Amino acid sequence: MVQSKKDLFGAVFAEFLATALFIWIGCGAAISSNTWHSGNTNPEVGSVVGIALAFGFGISVLAYGIGHVSGGHINPAVT
Repeated sequence: MVQSKKDLFGAVFAEFLATALFIWIGCGAAISSNTWHSGNTNPEVGSVVGIALAFGFGISVLAYGIGHVSGGHINPAVT
């Protein structure tokens, strides 16, 4: 539970930073895989698994990293 305004600011900033990093990690993996371009109707399985792993490891690391500050929701709708 947040006890003061300083704790609230820290929790809000941690959630904002983790959400931004999560989007950057996951979408960066999807873009860098170069799987979805015009004419490609059958993406490689390895690319899709790599993207899924990037999202999964990203959310795990970020939740553990900011969990002690804000609860580690990393979802603005929940926070």
